[in-house]
Amino acid sequence: MSSLLLLVYSFSFSITYELDHSLFSYLSIIASTFFIFGFGYYVRKAFNNMSEEYGLIIKVSPVLFIGQLIYLVSFFLYDISFMSIVEYIGVILVLAYLLEFSLEILRLAGEFNLRELKISAYVILASLLAFVIVGPIPFSFILTIGSVILYLGINKILYLK
Repeated sequence: MSSLLLLVYSFSFSITYELDHSLFSYLSIIASTFFIFGFGYYVRKAFNNMSEEYGLIIKVSPVLFIGQLIYLVSFFLYDISFMSIVEYIGVILVLAYLLEFSLEILRLAGEFNLRELKISAYVILASLLAFVIVGPIPFSFILTIGSVILYLGINKILYLK
């Protein structure tokens, strides 16, 4: 479920940037906030049932929620001059959580010896680099690909093993 929420988040996040403060971008950012919160909830729930070595993703989950709330508030208060800087701080916090998530998926791939999980972790890492180098639209596109591969890998764990 978390990988599907990440997939829909990446799509709505790209719409938010593409429409640039129109009515639909405000609706899209509200939707993306719900999707990333759902993603964080399900990731926290899934990793909470695992061993203690995956405990870091649970401990840093408030970073995701706080980062997205900062991003949401600063997006609505865009007319205030310093809010664009605060908006990037929120995005950086969300990206930091996704970095930790991809590292945990990489560790999980080593434990289950699944190529799909390893590929999805590297694709999510590449999406983070794409955000820093190119911008949010390629980030969303690559993150969509990574979340689809992650979904396939998780299904392989759940249903084939």
